[in-house]
Amino acid sequence: MSNAIKMFFALMFALLVAKAPGSSADFPKDRISGFIRWNKAYGFPGTHRPVGLKNSRLVTVRAADPCSRFSVTATVYRASPNSFGANVRVGQVAAGNFKENPDSYQCLYQMGGLPGGEPITVSAFLNNQLWIPGSDPLSGNAAYDKALQPVGGPNVITLLRTRPDFPATATVNFQMVLTPKQIVR
Repeated sequence: MSNAIKMFFALMFALLVAKAPGSSADFPKDRISGFIRWNKAYGFPGTHRPVGLKNSRLVTVRAADPCSRFSVTATVYRASPNSFGANVRVGQVAAGNFKENPDSYQCLYQMGGLPGGEPITVSAFLNNQLWIPGSDPLSGNAAYDKALQPVGGPNVITLLRTRPDFPATATVNFQMVLTPKQIVR
């Protein structure tokens, strides 16, 4: 057998040992994924674009990347001495793809780097209130806010692995609703 063939088999064996089941490099990552959905009648995220002579005025146009107008966070409660503790942000969010359905829009997201075995609260927010109203008369009404609420299940998740080599995954979806603004007197 030639030296090149021996070297090839030695390298393949080393790779197999390094990626053997049970090695930490082989473990899939725990994650939470989901979507933010809103009815087309509610409108679309907007952005300002300068127009006119020397960009003298701004017009509102559809945002090129509507998913950048939303944010998703994950927090866990951490106790600390001499206090009641606080919610601390955890994980990394990968903003996802924009998807258009017949009656709604969706932004997909995925989160990784999350702790296992403790309650994780997932929340979604609208970063930019600049919005192009849709056909729903309330979507442009200043007396109503756009809020994101969990849909189809809870937004507090505990990731638990059933086996060390099988990832803990969960889905948390959000839906936009129009809510009357609270008037403080």
